[in-house]
Amino acid sequence: MKKKIVSTAMAVAMIVGCLPITANASTSLAINSTNFPDEVFQEFLADYYDDNNDGSLSPDEIAAVDYISLIDRDVTSLVGIKNFKNLELLIC
Repeated sequence: MKKKIVSTAMAVAMIVGCLPITANASTSLAINSTNFPDEVFQEFLADYYDDNNDGSLSPDEIAAVDYISLIDRDVTSLVGIKNFKNLELLIC
């Protein structure tokens, strides 16, 4: 009986260990100086991509960004741009 329980527990542990890790998949990204040091870039993101105006970007809001145009904006740093995994076109 113990052998069967141990075998089952090991099988479950192996299956769980193979599941993809999705940590932070539901965590919002604050639009602040830690994540986006450039104030102009922060304002731009808040104005154009923070749909619910909560001061952060939800995973859905981030996923929806595939194009960013910063023409005629005084953005001096793009730190934080790496968070936009679906970004296909960046104009700056």
